Amino acid sequence: MRARTVGAVIVGLGFLSLIGAVWVPALRARRHWRNQADAAPHHVSPSVSGDQLIGVVIVSSTCAWSSRANFPSTIREMNRLLVERAAQDHRRFIAVGVAVDWSATVGFEFLRRFGPFDEILAGGNWANTGAIDYLWRLPPSTTAPSGTPEVLIFERHVAWDSAGRNLQVGENRKAGVDQIDEWVKMQAPLR
Repeated sequence: MRARTVGAVIVGLGFLSLIGAVWVPALRARRHWRNQADAAPHHVSPSVSGDQLIGVVIVSSTCAWSSRANFPSTIREMNRLLVERAAQDHRRFIAVGVAVDWSATVGFEFLRRFGPFDEILAGGNWANTGAIDYLWRLPPSTTAPSGTPEVLIFERHVAWDSAGRNLQVGENRKAGVDQIDEWVKMQAPLR
């Protein structure tokens, strides 16, 4: 009888070990993906075609204005307002963070204060792809000189055809903490 009990315990422990070998890694994976989902912006739509509202924030960890204590909350409020506006207009909002720090790691860590973002470009200083695309390729603005911090709001319609083309429709540009702050306080008007 005792041998039978010991055998049952060994079989039971073997079964529990097998379940643990499958269940514990599955739990870890589930926890990992749950954390990933929590970190992802909640305003992302699965559709990439259609009308989009893009909010680009350009900052630098070495910029005193970008480092102001209340500036990250201003950007989060701006994104909240733009998410609501995009939803009202049946558009997708895309939050883009650009850090013109030399180090991509430093820039990425700095952008975390302002996020979440759908897209991030960090590192490379003023030769950063985001700085080139969102600052240097655009015509100069008389009301918003290029620098950090800067916010650009684009409206575009994306229609994918066989060539994968899209059309950019319009732009709204704000530069400097005071101008950005004032614009957000006015509920981030697009026009």
